[in-house]
Amino acid sequence: MRSFTGPAKEFEVSRLLYEKNTGRKQPENRDIIAYRMIQSFVPGEITPEDAKKKACYSKYRAARKEMIEYQNAKRNVDRLLGITRLQEKPREKEHGTRIINEK
Repeated sequence: MRSFTGPAKEFEVSRLLYEKNTGRKQPENRDIIAYRMIQSFVPGEITPEDAKKKACYSKYRAARKEMIEYQNAKRNVDRLLGITRLQEKPREKEHGTRIINEK
């Protein structure tokens, strides 16, 4: 019997459980315990760096949308309960433009 460590050990245990439960066994020369997939793009379509930026930006947009929904819900609850802000200060966006106060 072969001896494995780490993830290979987990694959080996899974393979042995599969063999025990199904009674099926692969021949030794065809015994594959892992596959590797590589995503590729047509040359010039997109670079790996741009793909990573797009993924990060989509995560940022999703988080931002969630935060806006949370803030809107909080404003609605505050409005229904009659809670007012203690300090009304104009806030600034990251790039320095002012936000118009909502009243």
